[in-house]
Amino acid sequence: MHKLTSSDFAELEQKLRVMRIDVVDAVRMRLAGSDTGQARSLGSLSEQGDAALDAMLADDDIALVQHELAALRDIDAALRRIEFDVGGICTQCGAAIPIERLRAVPTAATCVACAAAPAS
Repeated sequence: MHKLTSSDFAELEQKLRVMRIDVVDAVRMRLAGSDTGQARSLGSLSEQGDAALDAMLADDDIALVQHELAALRDIDAALRRIEFDVGGICTQCGAAIPIERLRAVPTAATCVACAAAPAS
């Protein structure tokens, strides 16, 4: 396993910043959609008497926004780890996280062994 270089960190930071822009855009679009077209389509369902479907769609939107916000928190945490020179270090055991793992999952905070370990 090789030690992460400054170019590795630059690559990861760029990837994380692109991911962040994508997630922020998705949240904005979802929230804007709830005020416009989606709200109208939900309203038309209510007019047809399908309140259960309305509730299900609203719950799905809430779940998706929660998922996107969690992703945003993970991205911001990964960017902070890079900023404070602890990027690529497992937050559980302190071992180096392989660059291959970080390229696959740029928000990874733990090494494979710690990620696979059962929660205690």
